[in-house]
Amino acid sequence: MEPKWLQVARQYLGQKEVPGPQSNPWILGLWAKIPWIWSTVTRKDDTLLPWCGAFVRLCLSEAELTPPKAWYRASAYVEYGINVGYPALGAIGIIKNGKQWHVGIIAGKDHAGNIIMLGGNQNDSVKLSGFKPDLFKAYRWPDQSYDKIPFAGSLPILSAALSTSEA
Repeated sequence: MEPKWLQVARQYLGQKEVPGPQSNPWILGLWAKIPWIWSTVTRKDDTLLPWCGAFVRLCLSEAELTPPKAWYRASAYVEYGINVGYPALGAIGIIKNGKQWHVGIIAGKDHAGNIIMLGGNQNDSVKLSGFKPDLFKAYRWPDQSYDKIPFAGSLPILSAALSTSEA
């Protein structure tokens, strides 16, 4: 059975950015808790902010779990919860490519061994995307659910396009 936060994430599949002043109100709402962002960039265009961390925060919060303090920064999840050490179903996956960070929820792997994450701001939407395993810097698990970490090697096989724009 999938962890609650991954189930929550699936409910938002298909949400996407709307370029220009007609921004998606759902994406803008992800930032409502940070006044300095809310009052500046997001009111102009939802495509101007990376919102992957905000999406993971939403999923954790709706699953009644506490996100990291700096949830709006993908890199903040590197120290979140418990280090799993492998791509467990539902683990929070953190990747880095150059200076860019990205965070999402591990949903499976593909036949080529790429890790599939369900995340926000993946090709400007909430979707499943594949990532090369060497991009991952950490796999983390919420402290409050430490007793439910899946065993290594139990990822379902899925199909998703390989990401070319995140981190």
